[in-house]
Amino acid sequence: MFFARRSVHVTKDLQSFLKDKELHRKLKISLVVNDPTLDVLRTQDLIEKLTNDDSFFETLVSLLKRTDLSEPAFYIKANISRQVWHSMLCGRLPKRDTLYKAILTLELSYVEATLLMNKAGYEMDWSSSRNLVIIFCLIHKVFNTFEIDNLLGTLKKDNQPLFSKE
Repeated sequence: MFFARRSVHVTKDLQSFLKDKELHRKLKISLVVNDPTLDVLRTQDLIEKLTNDDSFFETLVSLLKRTDLSEPAFYIKANISRQVWHSMLCGRLPKRDTLYKAILTLELSYVEATLLMNKAGYEMDWSSSRNLVIIFCLIHKVFNTFEIDNLLGTLKKDNQPLFSKE
């Protein structure tokens, strides 16, 4: 029951978030400058990751080490195939949706997510509704895979689920 009530509330918040272009402009700056999820140790860790030459995969693994998940448990929870995981291990960069799965499974902050995306050669894209849903989930700490897929399902275009298979 709680999940259903929260889902309705989050869906309404998402709809207003998607429409508010002025908020997007302000958030792009304030999310980086005022990230409340970063304590001193995480900020130091983030600065180190920004200034080192680690590959995407090395950065991903170092972020994974902060969790209690093993590599296989992580890629299973993220719904990333073993083959895709192995290809990333061998240096191949993931597709954007695979990266989003990893970011949301690791429950990263917006700043950490941006760092990982940059290591993979992507930027946070504020022009696409689908990407805005992912940003919304990061900001509001929506990490439940069913809830994320439900929010993506509310879009008129590009409403394919991220985690579940159709």
